[in-house]
Amino acid sequence: MLPSHKLEAAYRSSCLSKASHFPNAACAAVSRLWPMHISTSEPEGKRTLFPRQHVRRQVGKALGHLVPAGILALGVGPLFSGAEPFTLLAGVEVVVGLTYLVLMVRELRHLRQHPLHQKPIAWLELAAAAILALESYHLWHRHHATQVAGAPPRTHVLPWLYALVALLYVGLAFSLQWVTQRRYLHLHAEGLSLRTGLFSPVHRVRWADLAAVEPVGPSGVRLRYRDGREYDLDFAGFRQGAAHRDHLLAHAHTARIGQA
Repeated sequence: MLPSHKLEAAYRSSCLSKASHFPNAACAAVSRLWPMHISTSEPEGKRTLFPRQHVRRQVGKALGHLVPAGILALGVGPLFSGAEPFTLLAGVEVVVGLTYLVLMVRELRHLRQHPLHQKPIAWLELAAAAILALESYHLWHRHHATQVAGAPPRTHVLPWLYALVALLYVGLAFSLQWVTQRRYLHLHAEGLSLRTGLFSPVHRVRWADLAAVEPVGPSGVRLRYRDGREYDLDFAGFRQGAAHRDHLLAHAHTARIGQA
């Protein structure tokens, strides 16, 4: 695959060629948009497609961690009020809670500075899992102590619920990057592959099967196959959708679409 600066040079050369299979207006538009949208420092190959609401969802997810923080506050409340003695378990809960708050602040700062960067392990989710696991054990231990003291046996659902949600957070911690990268555009020498939904199938295209590639609207593209079929792709629902479309057009030009 050609680097971005070589793609740009080849693209401009192709637009000037009489044999170009792309409308002149499209060539002029993409040539004008290239310096604004395509970064030469961006790695070639597979590009993650981020929905327009990605950053908002990430901020909402980070703020949603206030719920485990509230659960922790309720759990250590009796400790500070003197209703329960200070134990090793209580000390671990306090340390984990402080670490959790630090991680939450770091997460919000990270979203402001690098909104599209997803870490391989979501440490904030792991901290939330630790909090819920500790609270699950804390509740179970408290109920067990009351039963040993003579209270009638009862089935307590909350400790099990906390444990279940803790396992869910562990799963999220190691799968969020994978989920984020499910939507992607992969351009290579033979063609492209694309997935626009989390559970949608991968759409694969070979440059050799195409007769033309045409821009449609501000961020769409139409693939015209040699057998007469047409397929429209639209990146309007993704961040930097126009840049992804322009990058696809540039690769299509270097592949000499429509030439024998």
